[in-house]
Amino acid sequence: MKSLKRLLPLMLAVCMMFTIMVGCNNEPAVSTPVDSDVTGDTTSVSTEATADNTTEDADATGDTTADPTGEDTTDATGEDTTDAIGGDTTADADGSTTTGKKPTGTNKTSGTNKTSGTNKTSGTNKTSGTNKTSGTNKTSGTNKTSATVTSNTMVTTAPKDNRFPGRVTDLKGRTIVWNVSPDQGTNEKDPANKDFFDTINYVEQMYNCNIDFYKRYNESAGDNTIATSVLAGDPVCDIWTQNGMNEFIPHYRAGLLQDLSKLRVVDFKRTDNPWDRSVESFNINGKYYVLTIPRSSAAQYADFACIMFFNPKLLKQYGVNEDLFALQENGQWTWDKFEEICKKFNSNASKAGLTAMYDSSLDLYQSLLYTYGTDWIINDGGTYKFNGNDQRAQAALTQYREWVADGTIKTVAGLPLVPSTTTPQYNFYTGKSAFSIALLTNVEWGMMQGGQTTQEVKDNYGILLLPKQKASDEYTAAVAASQAGGYAIPYGVKRANEVLCVMDTLFSTQGEYKSDAERTEQFLQTQLDKFLNNATGAQTRKSIARLHKLFLAGKQYYSENYVGGYTTPNITTDLSNGWYGHVLKVANGTEAMGSALSSVTNTYNNTLKNFLAER
Repeated sequence: MKSLKRLLPLMLAVCMMFTIMVGCNNEPAVSTPVDSDVTGDTTSVSTEATADNTTEDADATGDTTADPTGEDTTDATGEDTTDAIGGDTTADADGSTTTGKKPTGTNKTSGTNKTSGTNKTSGTNKTSGTNKTSGTNKTSGTNKTSATVTSNTMVTTAPKDNRFPGRVTDLKGRTIVWNVSPDQGTNEKDPANKDFFDTINYVEQMYNCNIDFYKRYNESAGDNTIATSVLAGDPVCDIWTQNGMNEFIPHYRAGLLQDLSKLRVVDFKRTDNPWDRSVESFNINGKYYVLTIPRSSAAQYADFACIMFFNPKLLKQYGVNEDLFALQENGQWTWDKFEEICKKFNSNASKAGLTAMYDSSLDLYQSLLYTYGTDWIINDGGTYKFNGNDQRAQAALTQYREWVADGTIKTVAGLPLVPSTTTPQYNFYTGKSAFSIALLTNVEWGMMQGGQTTQEVKDNYGILLLPKQKASDEYTAAVAASQAGGYAIPYGVKRANEVLCVMDTLFSTQGEYKSDAERTEQFLQTQLDKFLNNATGAQTRKSIARLHKLFLAGKQYYSENYVGGYTTPNITTDLSNGWYGHVLKVANGTEAMGSALSSVTNTYNNTLKNFLAER
């Protein structure tokens, strides 16, 4: 498993380092900090409710009370109590208050040469907190450049009305510590970071605050420093990057994240929601725990979209002369056309031991579901449900069964999905198949750096969007919601309403400097161009530009089936009753679809109901 090690443009410079998942199967790919992972191995962070001491009920014993405005109150004992954000206040030397987590530095002065914490200096390699490194050459005080974007472009997005009393405008110089990837560019003098720091400077001026960076990975990269600090009651950051669902779910289940909706700062249900649709993936029982990036920063999700790789040279070698790029451009790239081409290729190539597509990991089955507008697990208003009985899901499985039966594609007889030499990616990379479905990130981390790909495949591969069900349909931009990430506030951060105000403006305005065409071009230049070949590069670039535009328009389908890999038992790949096992049996004719559905529906729904039970 490789982590994404490059600076993404604009929003990806803001976003996170994601773990790369091979194929489109949305199963957790790394160890998680709590509970057990897909393999059943235990993980490293205690699940004890260290962070579950809530602050919402007041009584005469001096328990804390909740105040959505963020103001401290006094209980019957005369002691200060925590607000809804969990925050006490302490007076600074200048008479202002210090809020939030235990300060990483004291006697911090604003203006020039501000210092705080241990050996923290502005301008050069400042560090603060425990093992905290907050960027290089990040200027602050009077040496910090001011934002060049006008206020009518950079605006606070949440409605300002009485429903949101948690909104504030003056943080009185508070430092907000933002967890970012160690690969994040934090040198303000670097022209490549100009847009990023224009936003940082704007937000700092707007809220009278300072934004520092805490450069650490999370458990997906083998680092549980932040989770450990939250469990200890002393979070090292105020804004915690969640690098996909494989990090969010265990953090949520361990009680490490605050409910953002109760802070009364943001309207998560507003119809003109500036964030990406994936914000609903972090809706658990009607409560929101993560703020995602804006739709305008589509690069992050386009990078994790399901796409179809193909080898035009291999197709032509075995009698397929049609221009698949032209079919896509003309709206004729459909599943029927895919079937026709596969059958023609197989009739000529089978004697050579080749096949159109191996689908041992069920990437093709998943892609059929997405293009039919459905999935086998759905998120219904914050509750996960088994959706295999949906008519569209049954139609997708029926089509898949027919393709296996008539030899259009090959798969395996059942679980487990091994060995790796039968995966669609391996067989495509080694020139044994003409098609493969994977994530766009596989261009770099699978095909170019995986060590298996033949030079001939590198020199000739092309990329298409997933075929359409009908020619009249639109193409589908499907993304694994397991890769959707965003930003949370750790439990224990005080006056979290202030932090959320900053997050709202920070993440709702990122990427607003450029037109859609400029964003797409920047994405292509940084994420794809260096991997293009001479044979198909220009056409592949058009395919991905088209994909990116679908994300910019908010026309993407988010797969929610990743949760099946986190349940107990694992309803995705459990050897005795996992859904993938049933799919393979249905596809190979050893189990009737109706029998499979009736045998799992109640069991799966009960498992999913308890999966994210309210804490």
